[in-house]
Amino acid sequence: MWVGSPGDVQALEVRIAHALPHLRIVDRAVALRAVKLMDRRLDAAGRAVGFVPIGP
Repeated sequence: MWVGSPGDVQALEVRIAHALPHLRIVDRAVALRAVKLMDRRLDAAGRAVGFVPIGP
């Protein structure tokens, strides 16, 4: 999932738990800086600076 802040993660997990009570979230990982978003390479400011095709 892509969220705007760490607090958004908790809110999203609560919504998921209510919507899908049989689902269990067992782990989470936080990435502080994305170097790629979809098929775009990003610079330190988050601007697209290149293209990396996504394979099938």
